[in-house]
Amino acid sequence: MITASHNPEQDNGVKLVEPLGEMLVPAWEAHATSLARAATPSDLRATITQIVADEGIDNAGPAAVAIAYDTRPSSVGLAAAARK
Repeated sequence: MITASHNPEQDNGVKLVEPLGEMLVPAWEAHATSLARAATPSDLRATITQIVADEGIDNAGPAAVAIAYDTRPSSVGLAAAARK
């Protein structure tokens, strides 16, 4: 999820959680770092593709994405980026 509304706007970020909302297991910390360091949309897609391959994730099944807004000026742009 894109989060950090309690922080200053420049500290907006991405929060990765387990499917039921629990904290991410520590083994995924390196993946989170790789995602955060993706400089372009193309880099991000490549990073996600690599994580899926490394972890043997079956992404052929159904998935759900929830997008919400908050009061930060950047909220609309962040939500638009998540939709892409």
